Amino acid sequence: MLSLDWGCKPWPAVSFALLASVAVELLIELLGADSAAVLEDSQDDTNECVIHACAGWPQEAIGVRMPAPKGSPISKILATGQATVVEDYATEPWFLTKPLLEAAGINSSIGVAIGGDHRAWGILSAMSESTGKFGPADADFVQAIANVLAMVLERDQTNAALSDQALHDPLTELANRSLLVDRIESSLVASRRLHDGDVVVQFIDPRQLQTDQRLAWSRSRRRAALRSGAALAGDGP
Repeated sequence: MLSLDWGCKPWPAVSFALLASVAVELLIELLGADSAAVLEDSQDDTNECVIHACAGWPQEAIGVRMPAPKGSPISKILATGQATVVEDYATEPWFLTKPLLEAAGINSSIGVAIGGDHRAWGILSAMSESTGKFGPADADFVQAIANVLAMVLERDQTNAALSDQALHDPLTELANRSLLVDRIESSLVASRRLHDGDVVVQFIDPRQLQTDQRLAWSRSRRRAALRSGAALAGDGP
C-alpha cells in the first residue's frame, strides 16, 4: 500500500486524488474495515454521490454515481456535517438503499464529512460485514483524515481558480492572450505531427457592434466554439 507520513504534511506535492486513494486503504488497514470510499456529493437534486476513491470495491466503481436517498446515513452526513456510526443496519429505520446494503453484506459503517462551508463536499466512509465494528473513537480518527483531505481539496480548488483567472478575462470569461497563444502553438504542433490539415485563426472585431449585439455575438460564438471544439479568446478591450 502506498503510504504517507500524515504528520509531516507533504501536501504541496500530493494531489487530492492520490491522498484519497491512500486514505481509503488506511481505513481498511487500521480499522479492519472490509471496504472504504471517498464519495463526492453531486451537489444537485438527484440525491446521489460520485465514488471518488474506493478500496475493497472494484476500481471500475470509481466515477460511478450511487444513490444517497433521504434517511440514509450518507444523506444525514451531507446534511448535518456530523459523523455517523451505524452499529447494525438491521436495527436502522428503513431507507431506500437499505436492502442493497444488506444484500452486499454490509452490516455496520462509519462516515464523516469532508470539507464544505455550507454543505459537505463529500464523505469519507468505512464499512464492515461485522456488526458493531466502529465506535466514537474511530469517528475522531476518520474525521482527522477527512480534515486533511478537505485541506488538500481546498488547496487544489484554490490553485485551479488562480490558474483559471490567470488564463481568462475576468469580465468576459474568455481565454486571454496567453492561453490563446498556447492553444495556437499546441494546434500547430499537433497539425505537423498528425499531418492533419491547416490551423485556422479567425479575428473578429466586435467593437463596431452595439452593446446588446456584442453580448449576443459573444454568447453565440461561445456556443459555436463549444460545439466545434474550437478555442474562443478575447484580445484587448
